[in-house]
Amino acid sequence: MKRRTVCQFPGHQGPVRGLTASTDGGILVSCGTDCTVRLWNVPIASIVDSDDSSENSAKPLAVYVWKNAFWAVDHQCDGDLFATGGAQVDIWNHNRSQPMNSFEWGTDTSISVRFNPGEPNILASSSSDRSITIYDLRMSSPARKVIMRVTFHS
Repeated sequence: MKRRTVCQFPGHQGPVRGLTASTDGGILVSCGTDCTVRLWNVPIASIVDSDDSSENSAKPLAVYVWKNAFWAVDHQCDGDLFATGGAQVDIWNHNRSQPMNSFEWGTDTSISVRFNPGEPNILASSSSDRSITIYDLRMSSPARKVIMRVTFHS
């Protein structure tokens, strides 16, 4: 079976560090070291007759430029919010060009963020200082931070 590119999403000027989709699969969110977050409309998949996939390049719905590189992104289940991780954890809405809220706890980089699928107002991040931080979007500051004592080497 031959694989084909259905659609390309060009745009970032550096490495893409995070990629997530909305629950319905209609929106793709990408983030990278170029200090941008991009929202993409995901086209309905179809097999392209042409081998030239450049004809099927998507254009971003929105581009958010920020002051720091992004390392992670996650989309809230059944909502218009997404979170990014980097120098801080930022909460964004599809319809706003600036974060709705920013959380900082220490100076280490957040390298992953994830919404709780069962409780959409709760998310967690992991950071380069071996910490896991829990956030409640109904609060103005992070709820709890736990630092692992042991460093694992792979």
